[in-house]
Amino acid sequence: MSRTPTFDKLPLEQKEQIKKAFDVCDTDASGTIDPVELKQVLKVLGEEGNEQQVKELLEEIDLDNNGLVSLNEFTEAMAIWMTEK
Repeated sequence: MSRTPTFDKLPLEQKEQIKKAFDVCDTDASGTIDPVELKQVLKVLGEEGNEQQVKELLEEIDLDNNGLVSLNEFTEAMAIWMTEK
């Protein structure tokens, strides 16, 4: 699992939740979340999951701009979100 300053501030339980959430989203177990998987996640969360939403979310989370969300990118995004709650 990635080591980011934000991630390191989280309790162990939340760190484990982030890893489990990533594994659930990574339906093909490729080690990344692709746009199709991201669209499915948005729909499960009650969002429309349209192409624009997927594109905007990828632009925000996909730090290396490869079109995929790695565990490190997902971890950082979730850690920031969890500390802002």
